[in-house]
Amino acid sequence: MLQGSGARCVKYTLYFLNVIFFIMGVASIGIGVFLLVDEEHMTNMVTFTISGDNPETSDPGLLFSICIIFIVIGALLVLLSFFGCLGTMKEIRCLLALYLGLLFMVFVVQIAVLALSIVFHMRVTETLESSLYSNLKLSYDNYYNTSDVFTRGFDYSMVYFECCGIRNYTEFQKRELVPKWSHFNSQLVPAHCCKLNKEAFYTERLMRLEESSCPTKLLASNIDTPCYDKILDWNTLRSTMLIAVAAVTLAFELIGMMLTCCLISCIKNIYNET
Repeated sequence: MLQGSGARCVKYTLYFLNVIFFIMGVASIGIGVFLLVDEEHMTNMVTFTISGDNPETSDPGLLFSICIIFIVIGALLVLLSFFGCLGTMKEIRCLLALYLGLLFMVFVVQIAVLALSIVFHMRVTETLESSLYSNLKLSYDNYYNTSDVFTRGFDYSMVYFECCGIRNYTEFQKRELVPKWSHFNSQLVPAHCCKLNKEAFYTERLMRLEESSCPTKLLASNIDTPCYDKILDWNTLRSTMLIAVAAVTLAFELIGMMLTCCLISCIKNIYNET
């Protein structure tokens, strides 16, 4: 049994920290799973903003990868919190040593997450506009049942943000910008630029326009609101949040390793004395 107020303070502080690890782990798993399964609301809308040098890639991108790592780290933190609590309260030195080693591994992975989050933030702020225009030219077709990731994502973003075009709705009237758009000769803008029933679109992908003639006459439309700034703000907010969460988790893990080392040292001193 540990003696002295300092040793007991370390012990119970580490125990409390592991409770925090458990909460953070569950939260990380929940966030990661939500972002992965919410395909239309997240993955498709983000993929085209970070696809790198190859706009036609089907790679889900950095944010998708970060979500996977968040789930893995969350599961490890939940597992580690049990090891940490048991080793701390029972003062089992070998279990605390195992806990320390695993926590260090998670710490290293978390550094990678922070680096990926920073890269994601830089790509969003530096290459978003050029990536959007490249994908608009190479991929956008506006077919109702399209399998193209960019088209599905951009159509969704225009409904979600109630906007039209990247910088201006007239982009859809320039064949050199949207050569694959299937309604070039019959519509001025895609139907997704029109005001519609969002709930029907989100749940059933139904295009219930407030004004059926909107795509050709621009009535009840969102043509006065370009999408670029809204997409940029949406991605920048999430990348900033990812960086903040990764940095805070790193700080807690570093504190946890330091406290574990102190506790192992205290337990070792007791065994040496006896």
